Amino acid sequence: MERAHRLSKTQPQSTSAEALWYDRHALALWEAAAQLVASRSRADHLIDDEMAECLHGLRRVVREMQWPLSPSHYSVLREIGWWVQEIVESLEEPRYAAFREHLGELHVTAATLAAGYHRVRFGDA
Repeated sequence: MERAHRLSKTQPQSTSAEALWYDRHALALWEAAAQLVASRSRADHLIDDEMAECLHGLRRVVREMQWPLSPSHYSVLREIGWWVQEIVESLEEPRYAAFREHLGELHVTAATLAAGYHRVRFGDA
């Protein structure tokens, strides 16, 4: 209740599916993205240049995010969502099995958020 009240003061009411999803999941998406970025320093030996570039791109956009959430930040969240989705899809490749294992529950969280992001952005069921 307090969160809804706070958000009502900081952002105009929007009923789009994207806005509703961001209201519920933006912070979790951003936090998971930041954790993926941080994982690089602890597991750089488990990734290749392609994954390193994806994590670097994600790092750049994670740093761009500003709070409190407002519709003006949706473009940044879209890019975060896109990078997370790219990384999650790449993680399915056998060459990233050790990195996937290193990520553990973060991989599951990122995959769940990426699927929700994709559903709301592109209408896939």
